[in-house]
Amino acid sequence: MLATALVAAACSRTNLPTRNVPDLGGAPGALLEGTLVADGPCVYLDWPGPPAQRWLVIWPFGYQRDRDAILDGDRPVATIGGFAGLGGGEAQTDEAGTVIFPEMAGEIPADCRVGLYWSAYSITRTPLRPAP
Repeated sequence: MLATALVAAACSRTNLPTRNVPDLGGAPGALLEGTLVADGPCVYLDWPGPPAQRWLVIWPFGYQRDRDAILDGDRPVATIGGFAGLGGGEAQTDEAGTVIFPEMAGEIPADCRVGLYWSAYSITRTPLRPAP
């Protein structure tokens, strides 16, 4: 019974686009705030703008998704449908729209490519600025 529960828990976790190396202390200092939205396997941050924008998040090393929770290891740090403030910076793309990010683990699924990519280094659930 316990083994079944452990397998079910492990299977509910999905991979997110992440960096393949831990943060070594240096990080971009911009802040993007909005609502986390899931569309299939993709997790975006909807920024209210103006203008409104949808960003695919590249998460820190070791982050994963378990249903509606974003986890750092086993610690929940954000929730799909909830507010998130993401410290980091825009990830650059080439002319074909491919993310130019050598520290990224794996590829971004084709269905998740929206053209705007945010490399998150820190996550908060509390707004740092008033809502628009």
